[in-house]
Amino acid sequence: MMTLAAGLLCGALGLAMLAGLWRIIAGPSVADRILGFDMITVSSAGLIGVLSMLWRTALFLELILVLTMLGFMSTVALVNYLQRPDKELMIPPKKERP
Repeated sequence: MMTLAAGLLCGALGLAMLAGLWRIIAGPSVADRILGFDMITVSSAGLIGVLSMLWRTALFLELILVLTMLGFMSTVALVNYLQRPDKELMIPPKKERP
């Protein structure tokens, strides 16, 4: 019974990863691509958790922690990068000569 549930969960998480990949490829904006990357990161962490539970081992729990931390930090960094003003477009006004 647990093998069937784990198989269904792995299939659902695989579909979520494919949906995230589609979001990265077809997303018209950078925010869509960031969302797709975050979706793949969370789905892969869930997949590792399900496989760790199925294999009855705790060896992969640190990997889940590192993967989710890197995914979160990269999402925050990309959003921070997108929100800063573009310094190349900010042209200071010219001073008039007397």
